[in-house]
This record gives sequence, structure tokens and C-alpha cells, in this order.
Amino acid sequence: MITHSRPWVTDADAGHVAAWALSGHHLGGFDDAALAGLLAPGDTQCFLFPSGRMALRAALAALALPVGGEVIVQTYVCDAVLWAIEACGLVPALCDLDDGWTCSPATVAAALSPRSVAIVLAPPFGFAQPALAFRQFGLPVVSDRCQSAPHPDAYDTDADATVLSFHPTKYVSGAGGGAVLTHREDCLGALRHDEVAQSQSAPWSNLQKALLSCQLARLHAFEARRDVIFRALRDSLRPALSARMEMHRSVAPGRMFRFVVEADEPFGDLRERFAAMGVAVRRGVDSLAHGSRGLPDALFPAAMARFDATLSLPFYPALSDTDLARVLSASEQLL
Repeated sequence: MITHSRPWVTDADAGHVAAWALSGHHLGGFDDAALAGLLAPGDTQCFLFPSGRMALRAALAALALPVGGEVIVQTYVCDAVLWAIEACGLVPALCDLDDGWTCSPATVAAALSPRSVAIVLAPPFGFAQPALAFRQFGLPVVSDRCQSAPHPDAYDTDADATVLSFHPTKYVSGAGGGAVLTHREDCLGALRHDEVAQSQSAPWSNLQKALLSCQLARLHAFEARRDVIFRALRDSLRPALSARMEMHRSVAPGRMFRFVVEADEPFGDLRERFAAMGVAVRRGVDSLAHGSRGLPDALFPAAMARFDATLSLPFYPALSDTDLARVLSASEQLL
């Protein structure tokens, strides 16, 4: 079975990790400043956390938002985002999508209330969603880029904080881990304190940091390989399948994290048919957040439409040419 996701670990990556493993220095002593320098541009501050969700929790906590306040976020989102909001004593206020897979100022405005205290932007699939358009609401904006390529030149200075994830299935792998990037001086003390506290209870090992440093050092290779796979998938399928993705894609093909299409058939049927051909596919997200909060689907028509139609195909640098050919063959036959 060709898996939907898999980290791309080279012999050089493995060798660097093995050197740290053999050194016996598994915790402490790693050059965290150098690692942060691979993630943060200029004088932007970078803080490392055990996971992406813990990083998002820390970013929200550093803003010192009033307990019980509402944080606006789209319903088409990973449940880890809701966990981070609630872990800070805050309440998710869910909004619908616009024409693509992200919210817009208009859909955020529809969710505004006197209790609104912040906005979390959580664009999926590697889309870039600039924070500038959301500054009009006068609320702090946290940019959840856990599905984005961690290129320093993509850092959004209009966001109060940017969150990254290095889960094994993300753009690059640190075998876990996450980061917060910010330029807000008033958040640095809280983030530094949180970073130290979390490193004591759930330390991020030198083996993980060694893996991530290798992956970040060859971001250009990740982007080049993803570019090849993206173009092969796009060019082999009917243009209508990827038309919405292409319309809303605001980054280079190689910086996309997922390759999604809009299919005409029910997801369950397609998943079984792809599996019969040895290819694993997924939805864009496993579920919509409003369902777990008991909110009616009718309030989120755009999200429901995207949820029902979106199919995510295998798209990652570790995909071999042989496996890519199998994915292309199955997709051409079934879609």
C-alpha cells in the first residue's frame, strides 16, 4: 500500500541522528540558537516546543487573553487547534470558509461578538493566508502554519505569532516538535518561560533536533521534489479536478503540503477503490469542528461543500518515481 504520508529521511539525515545517538548526549547541549536561526528570519524570535499543538497553546497564552474570551477560527481545521484554544481557557468561535479552504474577513466578521479576543488563521494544504487583511478587526492574530513549508522568507510579520509543526507527516520532520515565531517584545518573556517549563516536562531530544536541522538544511530539495510531484499530478488529471486548488494556491507548487482535488463521488467509495489499487487517500480534514460542538451544518455551507468533495492524494518527497506512477495511474482511472 502506498501510504498517504511519510517523512523523507535520507542516509545523511540518519547518519547525523546516529552520531548524536552514539555520542550519549541525548538531552541538552544542542545548539538551539543555530536551529532557531534556520527557522526565523532576521531578529524574529523563535521558541521550540514538544509539538505543534503545544506551540499554538503557548502562542495564545503569551498574548494574555482574558479567560472565557472567544477565539475565531474556521470550522475546517485540525482538532489540535481547538485543543490549544481550550487549553488556554478560551472558547473557539467557529466561522465558515470562503470560496476556497480558508476563512475570509467576511466570514470572520460574521463570527465576531463582544466576547471576541483573537483570531487564529489555520490555512490547510500549505496555502499562505496573510494576516494583514484580518488586522482590521483590532484583534491579535495568530498564524497557524503547521501545514506550511517552514521557509524563513514566508514568515508573516503582520501576525502577532506564527506557529510551526514538525510532526513526521508535516512538510519536514523533527519526529515531533513545534515552534513559535514572533517579533512582539511583550510576548517574549512568557514564551521563554513556557519553553523552559515544557522542555522540563516533555523534553525535545537532541536526536529530534538533529533530524530537524538536517531537514531544514535541505529545504530546497524538499521544494524541488514536491514541485516535480505536484506538476505530475496536476498535469495528468482533468483540469477541473484541481481548478479550485489552483485558483486559491498562493505559493509555489513545491511549497504546497497537500495535493487536493474535488471529486464527484462520495469519499468512502473512492477511498475503497483507491485502496483496492494499493493507494491510500484521505479527506482534506478528518472532521469539521462544528460537528463536535453540536452546531448545525446549515451554518457552515461552504465548509460542508469542501468537506464532502475534497480528496487528498499522496504527495510527499519520499514518494518514489515508481510509486508516483502508480498514484497517477490509479488517479487517472478513478477520477
